[in-house]
Amino acid sequence: MEMPISVMITLFIALAVGGIILGLANRWIVFNVPCFGPQCQTEDVGERLKYQTTITSSQIATYMKLCRELVSEKPRLDNYICYAITLENPIAVNPAEIASELSKDANWYSIDSGTTRSISIFWNYAKGIVEVRI
Repeated sequence: MEMPISVMITLFIALAVGGIILGLANRWIVFNVPCFGPQCQTEDVGERLKYQTTITSSQIATYMKLCRELVSEKPRLDNYICYAITLENPIAVNPAEIASELSKDANWYSIDSGTTRSISIFWNYAKGIVEVRI
């Protein structure tokens, strides 16, 4: 079965264009996903992932303030996780205690309550606030 040369050239061009599109799409996807490996020299992930025995309300408030400063220095257009804290022992998170540390800045935070071993402090872009999730 013979194919005319014009069909072969058309198929070759389509294959080349498809390869270029896939190559660019792969490059775009790779460079736009969050990077948490050693190849990410610009991301200070080690500073933001914490493993502690316990944590106090004032420490949580401090992390929230640092998150707010971090986002103000480099604006984020997504829900950016500032700190992920894992605890050895579960603690009861009391929003009132944390709020007392942040009383003058009450309009820029939201805090969950409950008992947990894992705390996430992140910037909620849509609401423009720092949130503490357990």
